[in-house]
Amino acid sequence: MPGAAEIPADVGVLVLVHPKDLPEVTLYAIDQFVLGGGRVIAFVDPFCEADQPPADPQNPLAAMMAPRASTLGPLFDAWGVELVAEQLAADRATALPVTWNNRGRPERVDYVLYERLGPEEFNSSEVASRDLESIMLSTPGLLRPIPEAKTALTMLLQTSSEAMQIPVSSIQFQPDPPRLLAEFAPAGTPFTLAARISGPADSAFPSGRPQGEPEEDETPPDAPDPMEGHRATAEDINVVVVADADLLADQWWIRVQDFAGMRFGTKTADNGDFLVNL
Repeated sequence: MPGAAEIPADVGVLVLVHPKDLPEVTLYAIDQFVLGGGRVIAFVDPFCEADQPPADPQNPLAAMMAPRASTLGPLFDAWGVELVAEQLAADRATALPVTWNNRGRPERVDYVLYERLGPEEFNSSEVASRDLESIMLSTPGLLRPIPEAKTALTMLLQTSSEAMQIPVSSIQFQPDPPRLLAEFAPAGTPFTLAARISGPADSAFPSGRPQGEPEEDETPPDAPDPMEGHRATAEDINVVVVADADLLADQWWIRVQDFAGMRFGTKTADNGDFLVNL
């Protein structure tokens, strides 16, 4: 998918998981797919823990400094939604306990960035979320509508009201669950974690298909008209954005056990059901 210049005509639903640094040609293909009636489910993340950069023995800090965020940039602007940059949605009420090494002694502490959502955090009016029992999240981001957007955001998943924003930098090198809990100051309002976007939208590329830059000292070839076949607008788009890609990782919703030489998975949360519902 990265680098794709078009979406095949037989694709009805396009699922994007942690789309990092997509080139303009691919963003344009997604843009035109949505404006043409295609449906998109995008799992983006301000800090994807499942995204493990390779270790560099010569520079141990390289992996910690490597970017682990994903977004759809100009497409989100066109669709009227913002994934708040460099911010995580922490939640004290839904926090999961973790074992923390306190000076050599293991302790249990609630980690406000590992969250188990329950029915109170789901939109019971939406088919995709109303019959879920639990969703497990890891370091999720938060979504909000762009002011004056023409589209409408319908919440699917949200935090409790005991939530606050925490910068990615606070856990980038070494998470400290006890400190995060001790310094927690809830905002008093829930944050949107997943939303359906609908309504009228314009293309993120008003000038049409992006043109690649010619190589130096090369005569640029005759390029096709960038506006040929270009869709400029749509009356109603159908997009879902989820501000956590980690929730699709097996460890967050499946317990795998070995029995008689075979491996069996037992569901521990409804993360997979949520995707299928969508």
